[in-house]
Amino acid sequence: MSLRHGHSIKAVEATIEIKITEGSSDFGARFAARMGGIADEVVLIDSGDRPVPVDGDGVVQISRRVVVVDKDGVLKLNARAWRGNSDGVDVAGEDDAEFTAQSARTSGAILDVGFAKLSVTVFWSLIPFV
Repeated sequence: MSLRHGHSIKAVEATIEIKITEGSSDFGARFAARMGGIADEVVLIDSGDRPVPVDGDGVVQISRRVVVVDKDGVLKLNARAWRGNSDGVDVAGEDDAEFTAQSARTSGAILDVGFAKLSVTVFWSLIPFV
């Protein structure tokens, strides 16, 4: 496990939900998030050669759901997905979404990886300071 940190005076919390809205859940995937202007990314889940874990409602069970974003910044989300077909050949797709930081709202986007469409919802909230 690696820990990444940085200083941000004004930040908001982004809670990410990814839901399969079209297609099968029988695919592997890697979802990663990063702040605009910063190259380092946080891997939310990388299922490797296994299918992504999905609950009964089609929500992908990501390992990390919450990231911190600069209040005046942008959250960038990348989805890479793959699966084998009947010939054993991998079919892969990739898509990106960008969300402007909010104080207390939700943002949404659709990611299209070719064989599935994923609805992404970001729930924004202020970070409580103690």
